[in-house]
Formats: sequence, structure tokens, C-alpha cells
Amino acid sequence: MIVIADSSCLIALLNIGRLELLQQVYGRIVTTHTVAEEVKQELPDWISMIKIKNEDFHALMRRQLDPGEASALALAHEVANPLLILDDLAARKIAEKLGFPIIGTLGVLEEAKLQGILPEVRPLLDALKRVNFRISKFLEESVLRRAGEL
Repeated sequence: MIVIADSSCLIALLNIGRLELLQQVYGRIVTTHTVAEEVKQELPDWISMIKIKNEDFHALMRRQLDPGEASALALAHEVANPLLILDDLAARKIAEKLGFPIIGTLGVLEEAKLQGILPEVRPLLDALKRVNFRISKFLEESVLRRAGEL
């Protein structure tokens, strides 16, 4: 499995000082140069940048999505067995239509708890909200319920 991160997850986890969760849960992460530019911080060496080869598909995605999401989907289209980390609803809908498995930032937290990396997800949900990461009440309750914290 090749785990491809969009900028929203990277920025959110950087903002709460927990970017290492991605490495702990998935090992290596890949992304695009466009996503790395959106993050505006140097990324650790366990996050690799891959150049998109199919510019036609990338251009098609750019007509529908922001640059980072478009590049992440274009990269997923080029690799075998991708897992996309996407939070943007429009990008998630397109990824689903294309048959790509997806997870969001909150799903990463759930997976970290499931693997025993995190004892609780609630403190990180609270931290994300403090840095203006938008989480609906419904989604928050769903995550907490699945994590056994509600």
C-alpha cells in the first residue's frame, strides 16, 4: 500500500505537533511537490515527494479541485494500491468515484488508537479544533463512538 497525503492532514498534524503519527501508523508517506508547497514547512525525510507523470489526468483533476487535492488524486491514479489521506469533501467524492480507498485526518487518529499508538483520540480532536480544523459535531461523535470514548 502506498499512502498519499494531501496538505490538510499534514498541516493539521503539524499544527498540533503530532505529524509523527503518520509515520507511526503507516511508515512511509508520499505526496506531491504541490502538496509540499502548500504545507509551507520542511517535511521530514520519511515523507517522499513524487512527480506526477500523467499531466492530462492531473489537468482534469485541477479543473475540479484545488491544486493539492488534484495532485494527490493524480498521483493515486499512477501508483498501485494507493491509500489517500483526504479531508476535502469534493476530493473524497471524486476519489470514491475513481475507486480509491480514502481516509481522513480523523481516520488516522482512529487508526493510531486501534494500533495502540494513542490511548485516546479525544485530546487530539480537541487540539485540532483549537487550531481551527473543522470537525462537525456529528463527525466528532462518530469518531469518539468508534474509538470507544463516547
